[in-house]
Amino acid sequence: FPMEFEGVPATRWLSSKHECLWAGINCDELNNTRTINLHGQAMKGTFPEVVTHLPYVQNLAFAYNDLEGPLPDSIASLRHLLNVEFQWNQFTGNLPLSWSNSKNLQLLNFAGNFLSGQLPSEIGLLRNTKG
Repeated sequence: FPMEFEGVPATRWLSSKHECLWAGINCDELNNTRTINLHGQAMKGTFPEVVTHLPYVQNLAFAYNDLEGPLPDSIASLRHLLNVEFQWNQFTGNLPLSWSNSKNLQLLNFAGNFLSGQLPSEIGLLRNTKG
C-alpha cells in the first residue's frame, strides 16, 4: 500500500518516486535519506520495516502515532542512527538487546508505550547518549 499522511495527501510513501520526495523525508546532497519525521501522522500498524533498508538514516521520529507490536531488531542495522523518537505509540515487549550495538545513538525516547522487562544493561554502555 502507498501510505498517505495527514496534511500531505498528495505525497505518497512507497510510490515510484524517489524516497527523498516522500512526505516526512529529508535527504542530504547525495540523496541519502537522513531523517524520517512522521511525528503525529495517525499511523497505525507495526513499524514499517522498509525504513531499515535506508542505510544512512540518522533520525527516526515516529512519535504520537498508533504504531504497535514489538520494536524491530532490524533497527540495529542502521549504523548511522543518532536519534530515535518513538514516544506515545503502542509498542510492546522489550527493547531489543541488538540496539546496544548502535554505537552512535544519542537519543532514545520510548515514553508512553507499553514496553516491559528491564532495560538491557548494555544500553548503558552507549557512550554518545545524552540526557
